[in-house]
Amino acid sequence: MNKRIVFVYNADSGFLASAVDSFKKITKVSTGCALCQITHGVVREKQDWKETLKTLPHPTVFYHRDDIPTLLKKWTEQHKISLPVVLIQEGSDYQVILDAQEISVCEGDVNCFKSSLRKKL
Repeated sequence: MNKRIVFVYNADSGFLASAVDSFKKITKVSTGCALCQITHGVVREKQDWKETLKTLPHPTVFYHRDDIPTLLKKWTEQHKISLPVVLIQEGSDYQVILDAQEISVCEGDVNCFKSSLRKKL
């Protein structure tokens, strides 16, 4: 069975949510979602992150907290998973690769995140 890497942001999807996130980054009012800090700059996806995605050993899928599929949402609630989180999915089974604390340690640094991710994969 094929595996895939599932990234779940602790942020909502859509233009308005993205604009609020950009405002937070510019004003440094709040750090917002730790995974957002790693993958996106003020306006767009970070180039280092785009390059990292090309090197991952499995296909990837991304969700925001407001668009998580029902089965995954139930799984995260059942296992008391805090967002953001990175999971490996194999069929209907999930395993946490990086939890919210491990993601936040990187403080927006793509290389730190990439290193942590590779160690777990």
